[in-house]
Amino acid sequence: MSAAAAAPRADVLPDTPCVVVDLDVVERNIRRLQAYLDEHGIANRPHIKTHKLPLIA
Repeated sequence: MSAAAAAPRADVLPDTPCVVVDLDVVERNIRRLQAYLDEHGIANRPHIKTHKLPLIA
């Protein structure tokens, strides 16, 4: 594939600034943190705004 073919098209790029959330990364980070807390006997009571996003809640 040529560099021109791999370049993003301007007509499909979001307006900037914008927030881009990779849900796979968010879920992996949540699982990783919870596993660490469980291993160390730490109770988890998250107080963050991320979980208020409808896709994550």
